[in-house]
Amino acid sequence: MEFKDLPKARRQKIMDAAMEEFAAHDYRGANTETIAAKGGISKGLLFYYFKNKKIPLPHAGAPRGRGGGAGHAAGTRPAGHRPV
Repeated sequence: MEFKDLPKARRQKIMDAAMEEFAAHDYRGANTETIAAKGGISKGLLFYYFKNKKIPLPHAGAPRGRGGGAGHAAGTRPAGHRPV
């Protein structure tokens, strides 16, 4: 079964967990085990649905910055934040 085939409530729980983790820790600091646990799935299943940490979040900025990380979900940057 693919992610898109999951019931809407289950997909939403996983996406909410990912948004929360990325907002709190940015792309590089986000922990996939935390996303999986809060989403109610195993880490292995998270990587089955998404081949890496680049989970296609609605309204999320693409990972950027040195080393390909430091992406933020839209609206989570502190006021006056400038990309490095």
